[in-house]
Amino acid sequence: MKYFALLLLAAVWPAQAFQAQSGAWDWTHQITWPDDREGYTDKERICIAPAESADYPRAQMQAIEADGCTVSQFKQTGDTASFRAVCPDMRFNIRYEKQSATAIRLTQNMHTAKGKTYQADGIMTYIPSASCTQP
Repeated sequence: MKYFALLLLAAVWPAQAFQAQSGAWDWTHQITWPDDREGYTDKERICIAPAESADYPRAQMQAIEADGCTVSQFKQTGDTASFRAVCPDMRFNIRYEKQSATAIRLTQNMHTAKGKTYQADGIMTYIPSASCTQP
């Protein structure tokens, strides 16, 4: 009987969403290949729309699905979320780890259709004073 109560509680208790500030974020990341340990550093501006901010990893998963990819293995525990995507020209695993209200670690492990693999790993930092326009 106690297990039934736990199952019932899990069914009615909503999962905690992975929230992120809407606006501009800079993702400074290191890109590495298996045969090149040094890789190189890159920076990318990421714009999070207000509609995406309530559950950012799930919004990204839905955007990737809308681009024609198949998404699976979505997992979310507290401030960590991950999923796998398979697209016509590549497959990849994505992992988000919220470190604070203004910092998220983003790791992408990519595998191209041509057999190349690489990893992009770094910190997304919220930039409150930066402008961000959505396409």
